[in-house]
Amino acid sequence: MIIVCNGYADKRPIVYALIKLLKEFGDVAVISQNKRLQRLLEDRTTSGHYNNVYVAVSEFTPDEIFSEIEYEKEDFDHIIYDTYDAFPANYDVFIHCRSYGMSKVEHEIIEYISGVVQYNFVYDGKKELGCWNIPVTLPLMKSVEEFEAKRIMVPIESSVVVKSIAKLLAPKLDITEKNAVKILKRGWR
Repeated sequence: MIIVCNGYADKRPIVYALIKLLKEFGDVAVISQNKRLQRLLEDRTTSGHYNNVYVAVSEFTPDEIFSEIEYEKEDFDHIIYDTYDAFPANYDVFIHCRSYGMSKVEHEIIEYISGVVQYNFVYDGKKELGCWNIPVTLPLMKSVEEFEAKRIMVPIESSVVVKSIAKLLAPKLDITEKNAVKILKRGWR
């Protein structure tokens, strides 16, 4: 499965929840333009493994990246592209993340692509229609920081993230939403 997680907002809560769920169903690669994901890698390099998940941080586009790393697309069951402005032509799920509205370019992307799953990170209580509104809370950001700093896949502390990712991916993984939620909420073992 190929998942695009696009937008300029801090998408780490979504990306980390995707990693936590998908790693249970095969080999996962995360290709990211976000340098913060280097925190997942023990030596903070631009590529390596985080709990058997391959992570590459690069400015190369999704079409270019596999000619620059030691792996092929076919080496993975699931690929997550964490991008700002570029995305592959073929994907199974397209997620757009934002906060405080969208730019003109983001509006054009949303209008052009059908079936976009939209997330809005809410800092000041202003929810938007037509998307999953995720309150940015201390427990949410603490779980993101713990995911990186302790290098363990702790549950992402957001009922909205857990519920929406389970609802989105359970049918594609041929599991129930309830089982997806269990995986997403499970502590590190």
